[in-house]
Amino acid sequence: MPRNLKDEIDMIITDVGQQVKDLASASALRAPADTVRVEHALAFFGRQLADRVMELMLRSAVEEPERADNSGEAASATSASERPASSTRAAGQRETPVLLLGGRKIRVRTITYRFAELALALRSERMAEQGQAPQGSGALAGKRVVASVDGGRIRIRERARGGCRRKETRHRSFKAPWREPKVLTVYSIDEKGRKERRRVSLTDGTLKDADVIFALLVGHLRLLGAHEADAFVLIGDGARWIWNRVQALFEAVGLPAHRCVAIVDFYHALEHLQHVADLRAGWSAAERRSWFRRAKKALRAGRVERVIADIDELCVGRRAKAIATERKYFVKNMESVRYRDFERRGLPIGSGAVESAVRRVVNQRLKGNGCCWLEPHAEGILHLRGNLKAGRWDQLVHEVLDHHTRRRA
Repeated sequence: MPRNLKDEIDMIITDVGQQVKDLASASALRAPADTVRVEHALAFFGRQLADRVMELMLRSAVEEPERADNSGEAASATSASERPASSTRAAGQRETPVLLLGGRKIRVRTITYRFAELALALRSERMAEQGQAPQGSGALAGKRVVASVDGGRIRIRERARGGCRRKETRHRSFKAPWREPKVLTVYSIDEKGRKERRRVSLTDGTLKDADVIFALLVGHLRLLGAHEADAFVLIGDGARWIWNRVQALFEAVGLPAHRCVAIVDFYHALEHLQHVADLRAGWSAAERRSWFRRAKKALRAGRVERVIADIDELCVGRRAKAIATERKYFVKNMESVRYRDFERRGLPIGSGAVESAVRRVVNQRLKGNGCCWLEPHAEGILHLRGNLKAGRWDQLVHEVLDHHTRRRA
């Protein structure tokens, strides 16, 4: 425990001890009511002591030890939490207080953002430790591993140039452009392609570009020992920012080519088939449904060449160029849409895991009416909520606080 923290705790204990001594010297137990009154007062002093020490330790756990030398006053342990709420509201801030037993307040928002900074620092350090080659073994060694990446949408708060403060709230005007947070998931599957519920799973995210999310994915896979996996599957939609990096991902993980598979999500591929049917001019709704059902059946059976040939027959007329664009989608991803072969090998053909992660991590927390985030805060919440939804919260808290304690020692 840092020396200045010990000194502040000693001062709190001295302060409360003096109050107990004053109570003892001023109280005379002449009646049963006096006994009850003194007992209640002592209980209050005990709760006050516990609250003040706990608040000080919580704040110390998430803040760097930047305390002034003149912190000898007892009020230094509590001044930050005892400021009136009006003083912070006037500066454009909002409080989210938690009441301890004695009525004292701790701002959860400040602790959360500081903890997120520490968690991101630990993540960066671990990613850097993986270096240029896989190291050691991990929980995914000998497993059939599935990884997937996808993007969502949130608003990021940016200060408008030359914005003035509003007279009523003193808030500055700001812009809120849309950004795409990228989310990754990693989990293991059994021989039938079903997710192993009791095995390790991972969810993480970032607001940065595609290169960063793939670097994170590589780091997590190496950390979990995916370079020793029996099979590695990457599933995603047909976005080029994903598929342009597939080969580099396989090489970075360190697995031989015959153990790596890239799969386009079946239901995203169906959307492209439906678009082809919708583009065909002169068809009735029944004809569009009939063509789509036949193409879907052929695609599920792995007859990609047949699907492409059927699309070729429709590339006529004024919508031929748009239909040809959809044809290129299946030509580029021909080896990644052979779903019959994947199902026979017990591999999943849908990216539902990462779609669910985007919904639970991004949509249910960071995206909503009126939600506008500062970029550093959004980055931290993405990381924290990803670990929460993957069932790794307790492990994350232990690792972050342990790492922070060792770094300060």
